[in-house]
Formats: sequence, C-alpha cells, structure tokens
Amino acid sequence: MVFYVRRCPLTGMTVLHVAAMRGSMSLVRRLVDVGATTEALDGLVKTPADVAEDNEHKDVANFLKGVKYLPIAKVSLSVK
Repeated sequence: MVFYVRRCPLTGMTVLHVAAMRGSMSLVRRLVDVGATTEALDGLVKTPADVAEDNEHKDVANFLKGVKYLPIAKVSLSVK
C-alpha cells in the first residue's frame, strides 16, 4: 500500500514528525503500522527521530531508529 505524504507547507513536517515532536508514542506506533516512513525529511533536513530527540522524547526517538522495513516480496499469481 502506498500513501501520499502530506507535509506542512511552512515546515515540511509530516504527521509523523509532529507526533514525534509531541512525544505521542501511541500515535507514532500507529502511523508506522499503517506505513508512515521514518526517513522523511522536514524543512530543516531532520527525520522524525531527530525531531523527537530535539524535543527530549528519547523513547520515541529510539523506537523510530529501530524501525526496520521488510522488503517487498515479489508475488506470482497464477489463475487456474
């Protein structure tokens, strides 16, 4: 599934950046679960993990740094 990432036109922040900035672990987890990328850069060239660290939310920053994405598997469908 692919999501269009909305960014704030002034800051370049995504919703994940804002959740990380506020230290909302439940929202950060939910956004990651539905496919939000942890590698998006804002207008200051910071990832959501950087923003969490800057705002002293070390638990959120550590969680975001630990997120690993699974490679997309090739799927072969055969119709019988």
